[in-house]
Amino acid sequence: MLSVATNEVKLLLDENISPNIVPRLWEEGIDAVPLRDRAMLRAKDHEVFAFAAKENRAVTTINESDFEKLIARMKTHPGVISIPSGGSRDEQFDYIMAAVNQLRAMGNAMAAAQDHVVAVDEHLKVARRMVRAPEVKSPPLISPVVPKRPA
Repeated sequence: MLSVATNEVKLLLDENISPNIVPRLWEEGIDAVPLRDRAMLRAKDHEVFAFAAKENRAVTTINESDFEKLIARMKTHPGVISIPSGGSRDEQFDYIMAAVNQLRAMGNAMAAAQDHVVAVDEHLKVARRMVRAPEVKSPPLISPVVPKRPA
C-alpha cells in the first residue's frame, strides 16, 4: 500500500452514493472520487475494488455484504466504509463524516481503514472490524530424523 499523510482520507464513492456530496467532502479535506467520474458506472464489485486498491482508496458504499464477501478473500485491502441505504445527500454526508472522524481520531486514517469494514448506522454509531483472508501459517519445518548406524 502507498503511504499517505496521517490525516489524509481517500475515498472511492460507489455508484449508490450521491456524487453531489463530493464538494462538501473536499471542503473537509477528504480526497473523494465518485465512480461516475472514473467512467466506472455499473462496474463489477471486483473491478471497483481493484481500482480502489490501485489508488489506495477506501470504498464507500451501502452494499456492505457484497464487498465483505470480496474482501474476505483478500490478504489486504484499503478498507470499506459502509453507510445506511436510502439516506438523503445530507445524511450520506453525515454518515461518511462519522466514519472519517473516527478514522482520523485513530492517528493515521488510511492505516486505520486498511483491512477493515467501518460501518455507520442510522444513529451515526460507528463500528470497525477487521475483514480479510485468514493468514495461512506454514507448518513448522521438521528436520528429518536420520537413524544412526550401528558402530
